[in-house]
Amino acid sequence: MFDEVQRVAKAAALMSDVEANIEVVGHGMTARCDDVWVNRLTAATEANPFVNTIIPTLPIGASEDAAVLMTDVQNAGGEATYMIFGTPLAAGHHHPSFDYDERVLSTGVATYIDLICSLHE
Repeated sequence: MFDEVQRVAKAAALMSDVEANIEVVGHGMTARCDDVWVNRLTAATEANPFVNTIIPTLPIGASEDAAVLMTDVQNAGGEATYMIFGTPLAAGHHHPSFDYDERVLSTGVATYIDLICSLHE
């Protein structure tokens, strides 16, 4: 994405006969889920009728607060994972028309219950 932003900014500057000065002032990071948690989730939800598919990795290509928190936990020797409970979307996240099917909430709750119960077996 950074390369594309540079390309567009430089092209726009050339079209306007001006210079483009690009300064990096920060960066995003992506979350990396620990395999141990992916395996725990898979095992814990085997009998869950709400969970149809577990995708172990999903290249989201965006940074979230969760990615920063997960990385801090992992850098301190801990383990972390990120879960998304999918639903068809009318529009993407952070869009004024964003909406989701609230029925997915029961899938999320059931998954958390399954995981908590499996940790106490």
